[in-house]
Amino acid sequence: MLRLTHTLIMACALAGLATVPACDKGGDAKADGKKADAKKADAKKTDAKKADAKADDKKADDKKADDKKADAPPTGDALVIKASHTEPKPDDPVTVTVTGVRVVKATFDPKNVEGGTAEIEIDPGTLTSGSDMRDNHLKSPDYLDLPQFPKITVAVSDVKKAGDGYTAKLVVKGVGKEVTWEAVPFAVLETTDTGVKIKLDHEFKRDDFGLGKPEGDNVAQKLEASLTMMINKTG
Repeated sequence: MLRLTHTLIMACALAGLATVPACDKGGDAKADGKKADAKKADAKKTDAKKADAKADDKKADDKKADDKKADAPPTGDALVIKASHTEPKPDDPVTVTVTGVRVVKATFDPKNVEGGTAEIEIDPGTLTSGSDMRDNHLKSPDYLDLPQFPKITVAVSDVKKAGDGYTAKLVVKGVGKEVTWEAVPFAVLETTDTGVKIKLDHEFKRDDFGLGKPEGDNVAQKLEASLTMMINKTG
């Protein structure tokens, strides 16, 4: 009887020794599984962060590319306007390029432009600034009011020699206003048998043409205009 009891006790003890480690291994496997799942989740988060970072970098690169396009000097005839804000912004000055410029008529001697005259027409609908939203705002009644004033004309007269360049009187009609600028300097960049390529730079106030609000507008009053174009004589 004692032997039987001893045998049963030994069997139970051996059974206990055999089952407990097995249970521990099951617990360890579950713990390892949780760790693996957590590691996978962390890896997914890391990949998501990397993807977001790449997307942000791409947006930044796209913006830089757009800014370069906007700031790049035009290769053909164009009017370029530069504007800043009353509270400076990172992308100041904003560059607005108008490619729709053409000669309506011009009378002068390409070898001696003194006394010459010309009429230039500008299409403000061709403006670009690197932002569709800004372009639409500039074309709206708040600024150029394109539907009501689809063109701007510039009458050039009283051309005189001034140092290495020339000056001219400009009468600008646009946005329901007429503004006269006396003795605006310009340079002749190229001369052909039929015309001259000129570059004219001039500062003016947006208030001259009633652009934007007189007060409270975040665009600064002073604007910088630069006109580069080939003017061929028509008569």
